[in-house]
Amino acid sequence: MRRRIHFAVIFLALVPAIGLEGAVGDVAGQLAEAGRLASAGNYEQAEQIYTAIATGQAGTDYGLEARERLTCLYVSWGKEPEAQAGLEKLVADYSQHERIATAVTHVADTYRARENHQRACEIYANVIAVWPGDEHAMWSQMGLTISYASLGNEAAAQGAFEVLRTGYTAQKPEHISRAVCIVGDHYRKIGKHKKACELYEDVLTTWPEAEFALWARMGEAISQINLRDFEAARAAVERLRGDFAENKNLSAAACFTADEYRKAGKYGYAAELYDYIVREHSGAEHAFWSQMGLAICHMRLNDDAGTTAATEAIQGYSGGKDERIPAAIRQVADEYRSLDRHEKAFELYGYVVANYAGTQEALWSQMNLAISRVSFDDPNADAETERLLARNSRDPGMPAAVCWVADQYRRSGRAEKAKNLYDRVMAEYPDTEYAMWSRMGLVILDIRAVQDNAVEDINSVIDRLIVDFNDQPELANAVFQIGEQYYYMAFVDPNICQ
Repeated sequence: MRRRIHFAVIFLALVPAIGLEGAVGDVAGQLAEAGRLASAGNYEQAEQIYTAIATGQAGTDYGLEARERLTCLYVSWGKEPEAQAGLEKLVADYSQHERIATAVTHVADTYRARENHQRACEIYANVIAVWPGDEHAMWSQMGLTISYASLGNEAAAQGAFEVLRTGYTAQKPEHISRAVCIVGDHYRKIGKHKKACELYEDVLTTWPEAEFALWARMGEAISQINLRDFEAARAAVERLRGDFAENKNLSAAACFTADEYRKAGKYGYAAELYDYIVREHSGAEHAFWSQMGLAICHMRLNDDAGTTAATEAIQGYSGGKDERIPAAIRQVADEYRSLDRHEKAFELYGYVVANYAGTQEALWSQMNLAISRVSFDDPNADAETERLLARNSRDPGMPAAVCWVADQYRRSGRAEKAKNLYDRVMAEYPDTEYAMWSRMGLVILDIRAVQDNAVEDINSVIDRLIVDFNDQPELANAVFQIGEQYYYMAFVDPNICQ
């Protein structure tokens, strides 16, 4: 696919002439720009910047950071040969640098985040063996435990944890308690709540004064909620509120716990905890989010007066100037929509669009208005879509919003409108992930149209998709969804797969 000329290309052209720092700001700024690009999935541009810094600042702290980030980028990108070569060069060039164990651990962390736990284990083990006295040997031991648990190798995970628990007593208490708590968090996230509770209790018993003791108590409460042991959960919440009454993070921990009650459908318990935060910690950040949670709980409890009061309280924060308001109101609207109370949802989406026009939440609200009306075959649907398209085309959320509205047109049987929107995404945002999803949507439309003999050779279209978007991490998912469409259509016409 033809790529647009990007800032990174200009940057690279300038480096030989005027030097790295004089090109477009300082090196730290360039690293930040590359990080932003990588987070947005623009791997090629990020790669160019990281490569230039790694080369131009070789041997320096910046050079190390760029080489580390470049290697992690390749891991995230799925470019294993480049990732392996990058790791080898990182270790070869910076083996004596004080941050080398940190950098290599971060590479292993990236493999773990990508769920390549076998490779993560290999790298963690290497850090532990080569730099046993470094703090990141402990963090690698923690990562090793988590990756073994993710692989389902509980014996190895338990062995790794025992080494973590007994082999790093020289580490600062706040570090080892944090590591144990994070392992507990992982067990909680994979649904092993009894094991998580054991680890949280270890933190609370051994390091009751440590920073992460509060998070361990919160984790215990959340795990008990997931175990449906609401009596134990309530006891943990009371200990949380009592033992950490002066902790600055109490309101956040209580809010996260209330969120978990809400997810479990225990709206009364959740509302009680949200109300406590709003009353007793009114100046804390999470008092705001608790107000949103309170609105949703009242809605679920069929308390319209309570929902209205909580929603109005959100709208009134800082005289309506609080930057969090549009996100909170949009989420309340989403909840109304999930309960099929669409008029209330439309009212709040409209409020966000009218009062916070330049925000991302206004974009998502306008998108939801369009999607909802399309799904109802509402005569105002196309008008809502046009309002979305009239927004600033450079808004970073636009390709996703337009693609998702196109998806709804496709699901609603309005193929021509869906095609026009998919084509628009591909024309205006060719370097984004959503160009790939739009191409996928067009392929699915073509598959559905086969019965009318109105499409080109679909196999060649799929081949183009694979060639044009081979650098997209979600390409396999897109191709899988196309395969699913063939599968479903085969029930309609068995000849389609021949």
